[in-house]
Amino acid sequence: MDPQEAVDLPHVVNLNGATRVEEGDGAQQTADALTALGHEVSIANLNSGLHVIKLENGELIGAADKRREGQVMGR
Repeated sequence: MDPQEAVDLPHVVNLNGATRVEEGDGAQQTADALTALGHEVSIANLNSGLHVIKLENGELIGAADKRREGQVMGR
């Protein structure tokens, strides 16, 4: 998967408490699966603004979270 595909995936966060699943398509299915594994789960509005840079064959490949401000310069 390239960096943009990864950044575009729904977010799932656990900070040593309940697991939060980003609201939207597939959220309930993800929450149900995590609950079946024993997680305490809530569905929430998560917009981390995640940015990624991948080094591949000497080239930098960037990705920016479309849910927040920011953009990739270059490839």
